[in-house]
Amino acid sequence: MLRPWELNFTISRESHQSIHQQLTHKLIHAIQSGAFVAGMSLPGTRELSQQLGINRKTVIRVYDELIAQGWLYTEDKRGTFVSQQKTINHAAAFLNTLQTTKHPILPPIVQPDSPSLSHVAMSDEWIDLSYPHGDHRLFNIEVMVRATRHAIITTKRHSHLKLHHPHGLEALRQAIAQMIGFEKSMHVAPQQLCIAPSAQLGLDIIAKTIFRQGDYLLLETLHDPITGAIFQQQNINIQTVKHHAQGIDLDDLEKLCINYPVRAIYLSPECQQPTTWRMTADNRTQLLKLAKRYDFYVIEDNTRAQFIYERAAPATLASLAQQHVIYIGSLAHLMNASYKAAYIAAPHHLSAAIEQALSFVSDCSNLMNELTLTELLLSGEVKKQLKRAQKIYQERRDDCCKLMQQALGDFVHFEKPSAGFSVWVQTNKVIAQDTFAKLLHQQQLKLNVETVFHQNIAGQTSFAIYFAHLNHDELKIAINRLKLALFATQKTERYAAYG
Repeated sequence: MLRPWELNFTISRESHQSIHQQLTHKLIHAIQSGAFVAGMSLPGTRELSQQLGINRKTVIRVYDELIAQGWLYTEDKRGTFVSQQKTINHAAAFLNTLQTTKHPILPPIVQPDSPSLSHVAMSDEWIDLSYPHGDHRLFNIEVMVRATRHAIITTKRHSHLKLHHPHGLEALRQAIAQMIGFEKSMHVAPQQLCIAPSAQLGLDIIAKTIFRQGDYLLLETLHDPITGAIFQQQNINIQTVKHHAQGIDLDDLEKLCINYPVRAIYLSPECQQPTTWRMTADNRTQLLKLAKRYDFYVIEDNTRAQFIYERAAPATLASLAQQHVIYIGSLAHLMNASYKAAYIAAPHHLSAAIEQALSFVSDCSNLMNELTLTELLLSGEVKKQLKRAQKIYQERRDDCCKLMQQALGDFVHFEKPSAGFSVWVQTNKVIAQDTFAKLLHQQQLKLNVETVFHQNIAGQTSFAIYFAHLNHDELKIAINRLKLALFATQKTERYAAYG
């Protein structure tokens, strides 16, 4: 079907949405509303860019994205056309067979341009700079409610025994295997995946599965105390290994392997916690060589690095050496902290043991979440959310760093992180942590002192600032409060020195 009329689209440069987002939403809305019918020809990228007064590369990106999602298709030498109603692959058909109403799984609803997501002014409210998740306001609530409703109906009308599997819903494992295959270049069979209710429980399961009495786990010298506590609860022997901005100190690692029966090393190569350092490709290669030589596992935690802001990212350890790597990821950052399902990709020879360990802690209580996540993945909503949130979180990262440089340049030093939701900040001068914590409280800023503070040999304090859940106005208020707290800290210490 040819296009009888010109497209009546306008792009606002004053909108809070990017030009890319505006054009994407307008095209999808036109298809969903029936204004653009199946087979309709769309303008060429050059023609549409000239009509809207925007860069042609933006139009190409939008068309490519909508083709990948199934809204459009191309034919050689003919152009770009509107697709038939989107189809869902065979794994999604599993969900439709469970539907007991006349409402099948639908393509995601795209809301028209909406007002800014800004909260009301927070001048008199607490701001949490330790919140490790993303911004739930970014997710399309209509889509989430619909998927949750389908899950409730399914769990009500069908026996848990029929749907449940100890290591996760089969359709969900298929969807995740497909996702990490495309996103992480990891060739993992669904049978190698296990679904855990949360990332912390996933680590607990891994610890119960692979460690024997007398084995040692290696943690980086600077690591997340919560992670360390998970392994300590299993009474595992722990040693720390030195690390730096490029990754693991390989010489120190080899010494530890010679002197101790090292069973595994835990790390987050894409976004080390809490420093946000990224391990280099060479360091990853050398680490895996040592893992093979000394026969230990690498527990690769990617739960804090779902969003990567640099284009050229090194390959995951799991994609380079599956036999020695246990990979753990999470969907919480993609959508909402309420959906905490984590997934473990383990070597074939460990899958049965992990499944058995999960069977002792899983009671089907997470089945509704698994059904909801499956629909969101298979309908393309997670992919869409990832693309949308990627740009927003990168803008917030840049915004946070810019605001800190302007307001805190005399007080702190930091580097822009390549992934994750936090910036690792180091004070330029020695400060008293107790005094600083009290001043933060006075400024109504929440920082978890027990888990985010670190003091080096010189006495300088480092801490993590989490930015992803805060918009521009909230970040501006938070950084200004942080400046007041740091200034007051140094002012107090000058008075103390003279006192």
